[in-house]
Amino acid sequence: MFQDKDCFERFAVLIVGAAILGVSAIGLPQVAAVGGVAVAATELWARVRGKAQSDAPKVVARLSAALRDEWDTWGKTSSQADENLRASARASFEAVIDRLNLDPDALVGQRLNAQAVADLALSRAAAVFPEAYANTDPKNATARLTRKFLHDVTLRAYGFLLNDAEFVNGIAPALWRGVLGQLDRVEATHNRIEEKIDALALSQREKEGLLVEVATLKAKLGTTQSMILTFLEDIRQRAVQPDQITAELFRIAGEWRSLGERIDALPRSQNLTPELNRLRDQAQAAYEAEDQTRALDLWTQIEVAEEKALNSVLAHQREVADEVARRTDGVINAKAAKRNLYATQSNVAETVRLTVEIVQLGLAKGGSLFAELHAEWQRWHERGRDKGLNFDLEVSVDVARAALDHAANGVERSKGNNLLGAALSILGERQGREDQLKAAISAFRAALIEQNKDLVPEAWAITQSNLGNALRTLGELRHDLDLLEEAITAYRAALKEQARDQVPLDWARTQNNLGNALRTLGERRGSPEFLEQAVNSYGAALIEYTQDHMPWEWAGTQNNLGNALASLGEMLHRIDLLEQAVIAYHAALSERTQERVPLDWAMTMANKAILHLSLHRMSNDPTNLELARQAAIEARDTFEKHSTTAYADQLAPTVDEINRRLSASP
Repeated sequence: MFQDKDCFERFAVLIVGAAILGVSAIGLPQVAAVGGVAVAATELWARVRGKAQSDAPKVVARLSAALRDEWDTWGKTSSQADENLRASARASFEAVIDRLNLDPDALVGQRLNAQAVADLALSRAAAVFPEAYANTDPKNATARLTRKFLHDVTLRAYGFLLNDAEFVNGIAPALWRGVLGQLDRVEATHNRIEEKIDALALSQREKEGLLVEVATLKAKLGTTQSMILTFLEDIRQRAVQPDQITAELFRIAGEWRSLGERIDALPRSQNLTPELNRLRDQAQAAYEAEDQTRALDLWTQIEVAEEKALNSVLAHQREVADEVARRTDGVINAKAAKRNLYATQSNVAETVRLTVEIVQLGLAKGGSLFAELHAEWQRWHERGRDKGLNFDLEVSVDVARAALDHAANGVERSKGNNLLGAALSILGERQGREDQLKAAISAFRAALIEQNKDLVPEAWAITQSNLGNALRTLGELRHDLDLLEEAITAYRAALKEQARDQVPLDWARTQNNLGNALRTLGERRGSPEFLEQAVNSYGAALIEYTQDHMPWEWAGTQNNLGNALASLGEMLHRIDLLEQAVIAYHAALSERTQERVPLDWAMTMANKAILHLSLHRMSNDPTNLELARQAAIEARDTFEKHSTTAYADQLAPTVDEINRRLSASP
């Protein structure tokens, strides 16, 4: 319970002042259309207190004691048993007492009863101490009890005082004279407002309506009567049209209130210039003095000074940003040079570390870390894939892993695993490493976990096709027919989601991949049927892969078609199919040049060497043997130059047979 006697006395003074105004409203004829004035009930009490020196303290003391007794009873019978909540309510009550200015206009004009005064006190508390009293959420126990405490104490105190016969019959009449003095000033100001309205070119009905709007303006915006006089004079001088007067009055009052809020919102800060702080204080003083002209002039000066200060800060900010950008570029360039040195030494770990650091530094200019690492992966991967640079592919593997480490969601994790799987697949195929191909398969399967086929069918299908590539390559390396069949299953699952009319290029890519798996399975099983299916798949892919629009893909598919035709021709002993294969290889080499894609060129040359060796076996034509020898030597040299030992090893038996046949020829 409250222990602070002064707290009760301060509140008692507040309530006595409010009661004086309430009693005067009841006991005297009401002043017509009383306007609002900013005189607190406590101030009024202080002014008239001297008229009953012997009685006033007695009433305050009696009311203070009653407050303590009433609050003791209320606290004990309250349903809120938590002492912490009651302590919070008491603390908020003590903090708000000195801010509770009860407007005499509202008290007198409405002839308030105890319930209305309590409602008014709560409303005023919410305005001056919103942290404690503005929250009306019924679920917030602290806020609910805090508001209830203030309301109940005010209700009981005001009701107690108005039921005190000694106060009403003795003290209050002696104090009414002070109230009347205040009301006389209110009435005088109100009469001046009526005079201003009479000066406007309005009908009597319009004048009466404007008087109502003036009262509304005071209630809604808290506009004082003196400022309303100022606004009305401005409207009269500008000869505002009658039908626009009300709207203009509210506009001016709203702007005036907004000006006060803007002045209050301008903080005093050491970061502001002394000039701005001085102008702020002067503007606030002018606003409180209701000097409209000076307040507006000072605010204009504040805006000019603020804009000048802001431009100065922005200029400095730009200078700092420029300096940061220059220094960042310098650090990036230094790291890039160091990275290039490590790259020449084939140091993958340091090259990747510096690549990630460069990307992170570049993010100061904006962008997503995952997206930037994806772009960096693309550069290393394409160089490694197209130029036969295994080091670049190894870097792309670790860059993909770094991207995965910074993936923010399932979509990025799926993309990151696809990047990792793609790099490992090519590297595993070139180096004949099962561990890399297994890791690629795991990466693609991890990507599929993040992809919902129903939500992202196209992305899911691409990942299925990529998984098929890794399964096929591992199946070829192991001579594992089960893996080849798994690859075919993955490709066909992808094609179910890839309609040619909707995603023609994805459809064509998967058709080409399916052809590769069917060809290998046909070769391993000695099945012309699978080889014929492979030829059909390549033919389907070439419908969308045209030389004009997709030259690289077209050349790759032509190479694959040549492989299927060569295997089928050799299996069926048909020279016509072998000759069709020669045409397909020549078509592929028109785009796969040694300068642009040396490894792809070498692979087609190796295929061409095997094909001419087959033709020599069937025709015993020495020209085919010589063509086979030339193609094999060029392909082998390129494989060895680019450290693709797996490809060189695969070609070795062909080279040996060519050499044996050349040695045996006359």
